[in-house]
Amino acid sequence: MLRRHHTVAAALMLLLGGCMAAPSCLPGEEGFMESRLYFGRSIAGQPEPDAVTEADWAAFVAAEITPRFPNGFTVLNGTGHWRGDAGGTTEREYSKVLEVLSPAPERAQAAEKLKAIASAYRVRFRQQSVLQSTSTVCTRFHD
Repeated sequence: MLRRHHTVAAALMLLLGGCMAAPSCLPGEEGFMESRLYFGRSIAGQPEPDAVTEADWAAFVAAEITPRFPNGFTVLNGTGHWRGDAGGTTEREYSKVLEVLSPAPERAQAAEKLKAIASAYRVRFRQQSVLQSTSTVCTRFHD
């Protein structure tokens, strides 16, 4: 019985993994990997709201992001909210969100580039972590 559950679970994982790898796109659309990195701008011991200033961010983009994704990317401003402690205190932090679309054949290379960008940000701005989300999406240009 246990083996059957493992077999069913493995089949479901393959099925779901296949859906993630190849979305059903409409005619004229193309499947891409959409990745986002969420960069907190607070630095321990620095004043808010811009511990990582716009100038700091621009220099980081020029040095770390643009060379890795010269074909394009999007940067959004954000404000993150989360429970910061067991007492339920809600924390807030200004952030930058990097969004990158990568064609299917370039997924592995894009993943390595994003990992390097996150690592560089953590080191440069003394961050504990950088959040990454990845999904498969269908895209098209409307001309």
